[in-house]
Amino acid sequence: MRKSVIVLALAVVSLGAYAQNNKVVSAYAHMQNFTSDHDTAELKEAKAAIDEAAVNEKTKNEPKMFLYRGMVYETIYETQISNISKKALTAGGKMDQASVQKAQTEAYLHADTGALNTAGYSYFQVIQLDPKSDKADDARKSLMQIGGHMMNVAVCQYNAQNFVESFIFFEKVLMGMKNSGMADTTAEYKHLLQNTAGAAEKAKNTPKAIMYYNEMIRLKAGKDLPYSALNRLYMAQGDTTKALAVITQGRGAYPDDINLLNAETNGYLWRHQTDKAEGNLQLAIDKLSKQSNLDADQKELLSRLYAILGGIYDRQANPRDDKNQNLPMPANYKEMFQKADTNYKMALNLAPEDFDYNFNIGALYNNRAKYVFDQLNALPEKQQAAKSKVMEDEARGYLKYAQPFLEKAYKLHPDDHSLKIVLLHLYASTGQEDKAKGMTDQK
Repeated sequence: MRKSVIVLALAVVSLGAYAQNNKVVSAYAHMQNFTSDHDTAELKEAKAAIDEAAVNEKTKNEPKMFLYRGMVYETIYETQISNISKKALTAGGKMDQASVQKAQTEAYLHADTGALNTAGYSYFQVIQLDPKSDKADDARKSLMQIGGHMMNVAVCQYNAQNFVESFIFFEKVLMGMKNSGMADTTAEYKHLLQNTAGAAEKAKNTPKAIMYYNEMIRLKAGKDLPYSALNRLYMAQGDTTKALAVITQGRGAYPDDINLLNAETNGYLWRHQTDKAEGNLQLAIDKLSKQSNLDADQKELLSRLYAILGGIYDRQANPRDDKNQNLPMPANYKEMFQKADTNYKMALNLAPEDFDYNFNIGALYNNRAKYVFDQLNALPEKQQAAKSKVMEDEARGYLKYAQPFLEKAYKLHPDDHSLKIVLLHLYASTGQEDKAKGMTDQK
């Protein structure tokens, strides 16, 4: 009797295992039916069968179960994409290429990615459990399709400025590439790494952004980009030491790169290392000036370099203390003034409609006039009487020179109240009561 009980028990266990394996086969059969007649009820049956097999002790770790599970969930996701796209196209009423692209974007933005993640995980498990089998080969091919969907999600979310979601899927694709054995030296891997790092930065995931930008440096991907990005991230953290160190590293790797040169210059300015910043700015200006046929972006950059260099000389000519009060005129005032004037005008020549460049020149000459008036007022009374006309004429000359630049700046920014006050003082000091009245009467 005992023997017959044991045999019966074994028979029950065998039937149970068979039933669960039958769920795997049943899921595949329902998938075949769905593929042929597109009956959504068949897809639901396939999902119910494979979900049951996925939690059963006898089948939950079988490569075949994972393969079919991947197929079912991939199909669920792709069906969502198809349905959302069709709905968007029907609502739009057009079938041109732009409408189709927009509908696809809507689908990748709004489809539930849970099924996509399950499919990807399932295919990966097949490869992990039985890497040399035909099933693993099928899973690898399917993972390529899953990776394409995830890439589309990442790009669409990035363009929609949903950077956290975008980063998650860029990173998933990157991890998939690594796990599939793709060499990190390929152009495809490096491009995806750059996208992942950029999305991490946009998502404000600074630790991951720093990690991936450093990986880019290791792989020599993106040329100057990772160095500039790390400099930006370290500066945002207030770590000027690391910021300058990474730019120095980048300058060593790409000594002729203008972006790294500018970033290094900003680091010097941040640290008040004026002499080093001045040398870098002049070097950058020389590099750009020697190029022929500068494009719009290069001209804009060159104008900014001139303006920054002019500002360095301007601050040396017109030093101020921590409370922004004027300090005594330096011994090399005229030399610094002339260098500031030259560089400001070079910037203005490249961008004549720029508010800052017009204002900078106007302010430079307005300040020089003020210095002359201050010197006159500081003289003893008898010397003032003797020198007042000459010095006042000199000061008014500087004001008259400043006038058209300040007026142009005011025309560009008529809502700038402080500039309006400066012009009113200028008109009063130069006897232009009509202009002062006209400006005062403006509403």
